[in-house]
Amino acid sequence: MREIKFRAWSKAELVWLPIFENTRFFVNMESGAVYDSKWGEYPDVTIEQFTGLKDKNGTDIYEGDILRHAKYDNMKPCVIRWADEQEYCGFVACETGQAIGDLFLATNFINCEVIGNIHEHPNLLGDK
Repeated sequence: MREIKFRAWSKAELVWLPIFENTRFFVNMESGAVYDSKWGEYPDVTIEQFTGLKDKNGTDIYEGDILRHAKYDNMKPCVIRWADEQEYCGFVACETGQAIGDLFLATNFINCEVIGNIHEHPNLLGDK
C-alpha cells in the first residue's frame, strides 16, 4: 500500500505551505477554498497528491511535478496530473494522456527525474 501524502502551493504567496502530520483538509465545493484542521482557510491554494513513486534520485513524485526521461533526449518533459475518467482513475502524463504505469513504470522510474513543478518552473514546459 502506498503512503498517502500531500503538498500545498499558495497561489497568492507563491510558496509551499507546511503540511503537518495528521492535518485534515476540506474543500468548499462552491468556492474551491481549502481548509485545514489546524490553520483554517486557505482561499487560494492548490493541493497535490503524492503518487507513491520516486524518481531515479529517490525524490518523491507528486501531481504537478515535471519529469524528464533520461534515456530519451527527444522526449519532452511531462507533467504528472490526476485523471478521473471513465476508463481510468490515477496519475497520468499530460502530454500523452497515458497512465504513468504505461509510460514509466516499466522502468520503475529508474530513468526518470523530477526536474521541477508547474508552479515554480513552468518555463521547463516551453511554450505552454
